[in-house]
Amino acid sequence: MTSPIITLEGVEVRYGTRRALAIEHLDVTQGGVHMVVGGNGAGKSTLLGAIAGIARGVSGRVRVLGAEPYRLHGRDALRHRRRLTLCPQQAWMFDASVFDNVAYGLRRHGHPRGAIARRSTEALAALGLAGMERRSARALSGGEAQRVALARVLALAPELALLDEPLVGVDAAHVASAERAILALAEAGATVVVATHDIERAYTLSARVLRLDAGQLAPPLIDNLMTGVVVRGDDGPRFLPTIGRGLSLAVVAEASDRVSVALDPSAILVSRAPLLSSARNVLQGRVTGLVERGDVVAVTVDVGAPLVAHVTPVSLRELDIT
Repeated sequence: MTSPIITLEGVEVRYGTRRALAIEHLDVTQGGVHMVVGGNGAGKSTLLGAIAGIARGVSGRVRVLGAEPYRLHGRDALRHRRRLTLCPQQAWMFDASVFDNVAYGLRRHGHPRGAIARRSTEALAALGLAGMERRSARALSGGEAQRVALARVLALAPELALLDEPLVGVDAAHVASAERAILALAEAGATVVVATHDIERAYTLSARVLRLDAGQLAPPLIDNLMTGVVVRGDDGPRFLPTIGRGLSLAVVAEASDRVSVALDPSAILVSRAPLLSSARNVLQGRVTGLVERGDVVAVTVDVGAPLVAHVTPVSLRELDIT
């Protein structure tokens, strides 16, 4: 299994007497895009700042990229910070050209001049900013500055990219290119953590969605949402999720290289013995979690990927599930 690249244990962040963040335990696995959703004041920016090692008033244990950033000093701290990038919600622009803003991180990291020019130009083109290289970054609109900041991260290609509301202010004509840039970071090997208030957009970018509410982790709004591909199998089309370890589900769909699938928890049956059923998807797994949700219990079963099924408390006792 993929090891966590971020671990938070007993982490609290306070601004004076107000508790802005309280995370009992959080693991973020290496690779891919991870979304953090929540409304204003939910703690999204504070969480990214805590992971980046720049938040004040942090208590508990924060481990990122194999190190504890709040215990690093001097050269060790500098080497660690150069492995990650935080793109804040309000894009910071230097008083320089658009090109120089994108190239800044590459220059600080000591890349050759030719590589700086190539990577900066490619990143600008990917964000629809080709031809704007010589413009003053201070003269850009808010949405343009947001895309320049994202191009800066794309050019740098860090191991860990922390993006705080990267699509806010981006006009509709360029949202798709910005989303492709975020996915391209992950495809290049980065672990990407994106904070957003837009829940629908979060689920279009990734099935790995964390929700914050009043600074604490909250239950997801959509269970069993997975992204993956549909391929043609011997017995018909099959869905292969990106997060599954060998998981394959029979579906009714056309072959496609990118789809999202949501499985209704109330439509999943849980049984200790094999069921006499015509169901095409019968999966064996291990129960890893039980959470009461009103008049049902959410049973999480690891079948190669975590699936949530809803059962009644009576059925839970009859099945003797733990």
